[in-house]
Amino acid sequence: MVGVIGENGAGKSTLLNAIIGETPHSGEIEREFSLETLGIQFQQNSYNPLMTVREIIRMVFGRKFDSDLLDSIRRYELESLLGSRIGKLSGGERQRLTLFLVLAVSKTPHSFYIFDELTTGLDFQKRQSMIELVRQRTATSTVLMTTHYCEELSN
Repeated sequence: MVGVIGENGAGKSTLLNAIIGETPHSGEIEREFSLETLGIQFQQNSYNPLMTVREIIRMVFGRKFDSDLLDSIRRYELESLLGSRIGKLSGGERQRLTLFLVLAVSKTPHSFYIFDELTTGLDFQKRQSMIELVRQRTATSTVLMTTHYCEELSN
């Protein structure tokens, strides 16, 4: 686990974008991972606001909703949102959807995860349950996380 803590505007998200090659930078960044082995959750994500949660899950997972997928949807507390349009979701609901898409998309965990402000928009209870899901899923992975909160890193 590697944590980057800083105030707003300090460049945490820019650093992450430079690491994955999405932002021009000077100097050299050595990468020993491929984008295929990377799971990344950005603080801000662009989804088509007219799509439903069900549609985006089906698109990302590329399969019908079997019992394993439905169990995962329940663990991330998304079941009641399946028919909701993305544009109608709260910030915390979008964050849970993004975490689900990043963490549950493959049967086995990625070797490397990047989380940018993991709990943005989540209330206390959802924050605790999402941190626990992240902890379980990334137990054997390398994790790079940006945050404003030291306790998120220690948890």
